[in-house]
Amino acid sequence: MLKRLIILISSLLISCSTSSRSQNSSLEIFSSTESDKCQYFIDVASRQKTNKILFIGDSHAVGLFGKELFNRLQSKYPLSELYFYAVCGSSPNWWLNGTETQCGYWQLDSKGHEIKTIREATPDLKELIQNIKPNLIIIEQGTNLIRLKPVDVKQQVIQLIDVIKAMTPAQIVWVGPPDARAYSKQAINSTFLTLLDVCSEQRPKIKLIDSRKFTHYPASANDGVHYYGSDGELENSKWANGIVSDIE
Repeated sequence: MLKRLIILISSLLISCSTSSRSQNSSLEIFSSTESDKCQYFIDVASRQKTNKILFIGDSHAVGLFGKELFNRLQSKYPLSELYFYAVCGSSPNWWLNGTETQCGYWQLDSKGHEIKTIREATPDLKELIQNIKPNLIIIEQGTNLIRLKPVDVKQQVIQLIDVIKAMTPAQIVWVGPPDARAYSKQAINSTFLTLLDVCSEQRPKIKLIDSRKFTHYPASANDGVHYYGSDGELENSKWANGIVSDIE
């Protein structure tokens, strides 16, 4: 298939060149039709390697936020394959030990394959990386770490990162916890600073996104953590937009 594509490109380029020379002895550029046709085939050849984005998240992503982020990433990177997995209640160690959630599971890929259920084992991150071979891994984890001691947060985060780096050179982006009412600002900040310490110590450094820049917990939501209601929909949209704008 690749040999045929190379031969086709070569023939087309020769054809384009011949067409250009036959019009006049003086130098002329291709007509727009000929130029577009040549560029099209060159673009096809350069896109043989598809970028793949793997996302893992917690209960925020099981809800509307996950779908909003998926749609925005798909719009920004239309040629990439997206693979989204979200597990309610998950912390980083769940993605290594397969803990079962009993409050919500969602997965979706760019081919339209979707699973949404209440109870499901957390996918094995090693298997996901091995099967998908992602170029970019986005990790949305942190809200379920807020109640832990910083040393335990650091242990879980480092363990997950070590597994990823041992398997792939993929770029890693970590999405920190958003604003919440159930936790004090000091507690959320403590978890964020622990994440920042770990991400900054990595070589190369891991990009950490501070979700608090894009979120304000809505007054209409009632559990203090998740973004429900009409105000919550707006916050989820702002949050997803902010993350995508921060990923370059």
